[in-house]
Amino acid sequence: MNGNDRLGPLLTIEEAAKMLNVPKQSLRSAAQSHGMLVRMGRAVRIDPNQLRELIELCRGNRKDRDSTGGTQRESGASAIRAVPTVQQARQTAAKLKGL
Repeated sequence: MNGNDRLGPLLTIEEAAKMLNVPKQSLRSAAQSHGMLVRMGRAVRIDPNQLRELIELCRGNRKDRDSTGGTQRESGASAIRAVPTVQQARQTAAKLKGL
């Protein structure tokens, strides 16, 4: 803890979500993925001093979720993500069936 941090009350996820005007579950998963949840027994809280940093970490993160490295195949109205290892497994299975 550096000299600029003031120790104050931790916020519940609900309190922080209301402050930021975001859904509780979205805030909780963002805080969890960036290691900013504070757990004490069953209590799950967030440090209000970290909210600004969490917002900055979440800016532009939308592309990160979408890039899995797989290819996309259209199947009717829905799109299916095919991961290269799954494709390789299918090709190997097809070759084995042919033997």
